[in-house]
Amino acid sequence: MTEHRYVLGSAEAELRRLDLQAASIDRPTRQMLQAAGIADGMRVLDLGTGPGHVAAILSELVGPAGEVVGLDLSTDMLEVATGRVADAGLANVRFEQGDVTVWRDERPFDAVVGRLVMFHMPDPEAVLHHHVAAIRPGGRMAMVDFDVGGARSEPPVDTVMRTRDWVIAAFRHAGAHPTVGTRLKLLLEAAGLTGVVSFGVQGYMAPDDPTGPGAAGGGRGHAQPGDPGGRDRDRARARSGHAGGPAGRRPPRGRRRLPAADRGRRVGLSRRLIAAARASRGAAAPTCPQRRSAPGRGRRGRSARAAGR
Repeated sequence: MTEHRYVLGSAEAELRRLDLQAASIDRPTRQMLQAAGIADGMRVLDLGTGPGHVAAILSELVGPAGEVVGLDLSTDMLEVATGRVADAGLANVRFEQGDVTVWRDERPFDAVVGRLVMFHMPDPEAVLHHHVAAIRPGGRMAMVDFDVGGARSEPPVDTVMRTRDWVIAAFRHAGAHPTVGTRLKLLLEAAGLTGVVSFGVQGYMAPDDPTGPGAAGGGRGHAQPGDPGGRDRDRARARSGHAGGPAGRRPPRGRRRLPAADRGRRVGLSRRLIAAARASRGAAAPTCPQRRSAPGRGRRGRSARAAGR
């Protein structure tokens, strides 16, 4: 297996995006890990730990008697994760630098988990098969991943569908698997696991919810949870014409716009994906012209798979 590379990088903007994303899916992640049987006293491997969001959740679930090992290729991400764990006083967590496609610990694990990791693997089945061999008899494997194809708006808006398709195309051009959540059950069974259980969790957002574009664009200019005035300022700009056209004019029905900052974040994500695709393949990627935002957005669907060995 060749060494894998996380195409979105580890810059500050990506770290902010990961923090926003982690906050938005913290609760379903906990529920999925608990449903997979992660419990007190277990020794658990967290694949692609990044800045340590899942490792922190696992630390709570396994308790002081358990151990969490977070694995990631990026030394920058691991530096952030190590600092956060130290600040939180999580003594049962440690991190290892290594490629998830080939890394192996000397001791077996009670469980191996991964959130949004198979999404980025060139050969997900090979990675799962490699780590199944590191699980104790009777152990568990739990994978949580996106199905970007499940994103939609209600009522249906053509711009949302086109934007979703651009994101899917850009990720695939970069070698990622944006709908891998739909295939995790088959992948886990192909890796040799039995008793695989599959279920999905779908979240929904209001039209003016800044979480979606904030998570997509890294939070540039995003009003933080403690700054409700940020959203009011965006609305005021929209009313005055700075984000929604000339003052006193409303966008045509079915073409309402989000605040300018949120539209910019969406386009910013598209440009980052294109840049990642070009860096990965050395070829031209699909272009994403700027479009008006839609009245509503559906959060990406997530699929979770838990399997017993």
